[in-house]
Amino acid sequence: MFDGGDGEGFVINPAQIVAQGVSEGLSGRQIIKALRDNGAGRRDSVVYKMIGEIRAAIANRPIAQGLPTNQLPSGDQYAKWTTARRGFSTQMKIVTRDKNSGLIGTSMTSYTTTDPHTIDEAIANKLADLEDAAEEGNSGEDQQLLGVLPWNIFEMGPE
Repeated sequence: MFDGGDGEGFVINPAQIVAQGVSEGLSGRQIIKALRDNGAGRRDSVVYKMIGEIRAAIANRPIAQGLPTNQLPSGDQYAKWTTARRGFSTQMKIVTRDKNSGLIGTSMTSYTTTDPHTIDEAIANKLADLEDAAEEGNSGEDQQLLGVLPWNIFEMGPE
């Protein structure tokens, strides 16, 4: 099952703390301290692997990473997604660690609504979905959930 590393479920989003630290130019030691100060302690080796993965994510998507997560995006911040369905979608990367190999990996997921939503809403919804799946036994038992990162935001609709 996915868990926060202590078997108690997933309460905070360590990947977001790491992303903020990377964006602010903090050192690895400073990021480790920030994680511990926020109750999200991880082994140093796991944090350094997360830093590498998240630096790559930020390099590939600096705009989505730099948006305020607690505010609705403005119209010009949305990428356009041409589709018959109207709405809004936030694409996110789920960051996990394989408990057997220690490898950090990512997978993509989306949160789609008919009304605009904040990035925080999308992340909270996805984390709740992942916890529900874990409680129902529908997630990888060998995966430790390290967090969710915003990847892209879309306004959906016809041309």
